[in-house]
Amino acid sequence: KLGAIRRFIPDLSFTIHPINNLLKKDYRIDWTEDCNEAFNAVKCFLLSPPTLMPPKLDRPLILYSRATDVS
Repeated sequence: KLGAIRRFIPDLSFTIHPINNLLKKDYRIDWTEDCNEAFNAVKCFLLSPPTLMPPKLDRPLILYSRATDVS
């Protein structure tokens, strides 16, 4: 399920937007090239996730946040 990985992948709502409609009830499945690109983007991220490390106290902490119309 996407809920299990949603918090680990940045911009997941934006990335999988083409696939979201396919998950709705009574929606005709039409797998397009956009859906394929979204699936491959998630697959690539899961195969090489970023390495996380604790913040360094002697350096400034910069926090980036993003909001989109589809998230």
